[in-house]
Amino acid sequence: MDSGYTEKLEELRWAFGPISEAPLLADIIARYAAPRTSITMLDVGIGNGIWAQKVVAGVQARGVRVAVTGLDPYIPESAQELDWEIRPTFIAAPLANYLNAGTFDVVNATHSLYYLGDEGEALRRLLSLVSPGGILIATIWADGCTLKAVHDGYLAVGRPSPSQQNVGATLRALVAPRGSVEEHYFEGTVALGEGDRAHRTKQAIIDIAGRDVPVSDAARSSALDFLDSLGTVAVRRNAIFVAAP
Repeated sequence: MDSGYTEKLEELRWAFGPISEAPLLADIIARYAAPRTSITMLDVGIGNGIWAQKVVAGVQARGVRVAVTGLDPYIPESAQELDWEIRPTFIAAPLANYLNAGTFDVVNATHSLYYLGDEGEALRRLLSLVSPGGILIATIWADGCTLKAVHDGYLAVGRPSPSQQNVGATLRALVAPRGSVEEHYFEGTVALGEGDRAHRTKQAIIDIAGRDVPVSDAARSSALDFLDSLGTVAVRRNAIFVAAP
């Protein structure tokens, strides 16, 4: 995650508003951690760390201490400066180059699957990093999400982002016969706004939704027209998979 992408993501998070899936993820992690009082977590695509910090704070508020390892090709200095209860270990590398021999109680991949290459191979690699009794959490855009609609319908026609059906089926096959897979959903909104704010928000949506493919000017223009047609508020919907190998 480079610095420009991080800035776009922060712009978009402003548009997402104060309601997020962080409390849901914290509940899931705390439930699987019980009765332990400390766990390890690998956050794949940690970026500037703000999102991971919110999730970790929620877990720790439930009485579970979390030692985080953050993995991302680009780790901005701001991630190092956040006020963590337990300072994370940051590793600037893509998942494919991460050769750590250890495993983690929780492997969290929030909107990272789009950038990890072959979907099945990425899920297999992520599961290999889960400790016995641990979980993999993979969050993707669900059907009906505006970002998925922009990516699949305008920016990457013919190259759809991972679908909830395929991810669920792949995870179930990978953890069979003894493992389990849960599906959770989070629904929110994107405040598209008006004027200059709307322009910045829509450009951020297009940049983030199209990060994994070359985007032509014509595709950007079509995507912008689509976003303009939505008015001032759009749908945000995520599918959250919890796989216990």
